[in-house]
This record gives sequence, structure tokens and C-alpha cells, in this order.
Amino acid sequence: MDRVLKAICRWQPATAAATLVCAGVLSGVAAAGSPYTVMVKVAPSTVPVPGTFTVTATGLSSNRSRLKVFLNARSPCAATAAADAAIAGDVLIASPALGVVGSYVHTKVVSTVSGATGPRGPGNHQACAYLIAWPPSALPRGHASAAYAVG
Repeated sequence: MDRVLKAICRWQPATAAATLVCAGVLSGVAAAGSPYTVMVKVAPSTVPVPGTFTVTATGLSSNRSRLKVFLNARSPCAATAAADAAIAGDVLIASPALGVVGSYVHTKVVSTVSGATGPRGPGNHQACAYLIAWPPSALPRGHASAAYAVG
């Protein structure tokens, strides 16, 4: 009977250690978050005419991805970059030729235009950023939006 108890006692610390290792690995995966993120910010959020504003897209891409940033004249952001490109009046302001990989920041300064009817003219608008898989795939990896007003 003593031998059985000793064997059981030996396995319990090993089981506890394995449980702790597994818990540490799982919490590390959760802490790492998504391998693909995109955020967009417009500063200032209210812009006079004439004036300038800065659109900044930031995020993380674990593999090479395409980044596309649009300014939308009147409509909210679409679910995909292809759908946003099809909206009349939307303007593509960023699409780095080499794509993005790792931690990235892409900034574009935009001027407002007096008498314009698009996203650089008076009204409430949206900046829309999309992270898309590198060709040949067109798999969406993430999108974000930020509101801004001109006028």
C-alpha cells in the first residue's frame, strides 16, 4: 500500500506542473492578441476650410499585408476595401506599394478644399482603413473607421 501512495504522490507534482505550463501557454496566446490589427485616427476631428488634417493608420501585421485608407464623402465605411472602392465619391489616400508587415504607422496630411463636395469639403465624413492579405489572396484581415467633420 505504501508503494502505491508513493507513486501517486510522485505523479501529482508532475500533473500540477503540466497544468501550470499549459495555463501559461494559453494565457500567453490570449495576451498576444490578434496577429492582424488596424486602427485609424483623424486629427483634429473637426477641420476648418481652408485647413489640414492628419489621417494616421496604425496596427500590427504578422505577415505582409496590403493597407488601404479611404476618405468617405457621405457614407459609412463598407465591410471590405473592394466595397469601399466602389462607393462613388470615396477617395483612396493610402496604399503603400510594399504593403505593411510587423508594427506599422502610415500618416497622410490632407487639405480641405473650399467649395468641394467630396470628403475634403464641408460635412461629416469617415476615414476607413482596411488590412488585406497580400496577393493573390484578398482575405480581409481587419478594418477600422474614424469620423471627422469639415467646415
